[in-house]
Amino acid sequence: MAKKTKKNTTWYSVTIRRKMGSTEDAETWEEMLPNGLFVKKYRFDGHEYALEGRKIKTYKVFWYPKTFKTAIELLTKIHELKNTILLEGCYVEFNFMKNEE
Repeated sequence: MAKKTKKNTTWYSVTIRRKMGSTEDAETWEEMLPNGLFVKKYRFDGHEYALEGRKIKTYKVFWYPKTFKTAIELLTKIHELKNTILLEGCYVEFNFMKNEE
């Protein structure tokens, strides 16, 4: 019987979080983000709202790139937008988690 080896996997995530006033504002903002952020290799995974009562507090869009290189490439594209109104009041987060299987 062959010995099973452990597989080390690192998971990456990139998130942009912004305060919003309504779902319409949030969806309009997401649509204004450049198409280059949503190419397949960056693995855009969706968005979520953080609610406070019935009002939106924050809106997040997030990606799960497969490699560190792709994550940094995505972060570089986002960084190029730092002085634009699109990222005004935004928080950009990069996270990774090492997983042993």
